[in-house]
Parts: sequence; C-alpha cells; structure tokens
Amino acid sequence: MATVIMIFTLIALIRYFYDFSDINLPKLKEISELNYIPYIKDSLNSTVASFLGDCDKLQDDINATRIFLENEMIKRGMNLTINYTGYCQPIGFNFTIRTSNLYTETVFTSP
Repeated sequence: MATVIMIFTLIALIRYFYDFSDINLPKLKEISELNYIPYIKDSLNSTVASFLGDCDKLQDDINATRIFLENEMIKRGMNLTINYTGYCQPIGFNFTIRTSNLYTETVFTSP
C-alpha cells in the first residue's frame, strides 16, 4: 500500500513540475518583439535631441530615421509604421509594430 501511495505521489509531482518546463515558443518570440519598442523610441528621441535649430533639417532627419527603422524591422519580419506630428520641437510620435503574433501601438512626445 505504501508503495502505491509513493508511486502515485511521484507521478503527481512529475506532472506538476512538467507543466513548468513547457516552453511556449510563440510567446517567447512575442516577448523578443516587444524589446524593439525602447530601441525605436530611443532612436526617434535621439534624432529630435540632435535638433540644432533648422526645422527643415529636423524633418529630413526624422524621415531618414523613420525609413531606416522601418527597413530594419522588415528585415526581421516585422511591419513598423511610424507617424509623427509637429514641424519643430516638440514632435509627437505614434508607431505600430505588426507581426503574425503581435500588434502594438506606442504614442509619445519627444521634447
């Protein structure tokens, strides 16, 4: 009888801990995709921070950064869309990241 109880307990423990080792790969990919949000935000903030008083130059720099980031994300299989409002500082940004598993939208204002 004691042997049966020990085997039952062992099987229950194995099943309990087995569920913790189950790795959800799509969820891990989704988490890694979220890591790009701070990078994109920092890149756009850095572009605006380098503003030296020429609003036309700032617009050119923002567009160059936008094109670069969107192309880099396409290489990684993600669709990035960056929109912005404002001509000089402050600039309002709105960007979305789309994949088959994820859709995120980030809105912020860069001083």
